[in-house]
Amino acid sequence: MSNISVISQEYKTASELSQTIDKALLELKKALLEAKKPNGILPQKRIGSSSSKYKGSQRSPAAIKNLGEPETDTNSFNNTMRNLADVLNVLVVLLDPSKEPPTNRPEKPIQIPVALVIRLRDERRGDLDYYLEDLNQIAERLKYNPTGLTNNDLKIIDHLASSADTQATVLFRRLMRR
Repeated sequence: MSNISVISQEYKTASELSQTIDKALLELKKALLEAKKPNGILPQKRIGSSSSKYKGSQRSPAAIKNLGEPETDTNSFNNTMRNLADVLNVLVVLLDPSKEPPTNRPEKPIQIPVALVIRLRDERRGDLDYYLEDLNQIAERLKYNPTGLTNNDLKIIDHLASSADTQATVLFRRLMRR
């Protein structure tokens, strides 16, 4: 394989991982926000001024109901959270190969760039054991109670998303220089 092909494949892997984490993080934050609202109802925002012909949202109850997410999105949300949990479990094994891999295999193979693993290992050199424990706990919460995540858990996932995005950006720039 040529050097460009290798970099291209690494970029593809890093960008897919970044998108997976970002998508899950956005869905998770949205679900946490919805869980904090009373009865899951968001306040309506008025559109236009008081002198406008269109005062506020004049939608029928059926149209408003259709704005919400369909019931099948619950399955999609759970699948996304399981996928993120699988990513975290694989990352734990890659960060510390002495850790026991999870007994249940992910639905699809998860690829994590080696450069990202090295970056995280270097960043967490002093507290790697605590970081791995946090990742394991977050993965368990994502599988069984995603809305039970703490702000610290979200910060860890956010940092992971940022690190994956940084790795994808570095590879993209390297690819464009060739």
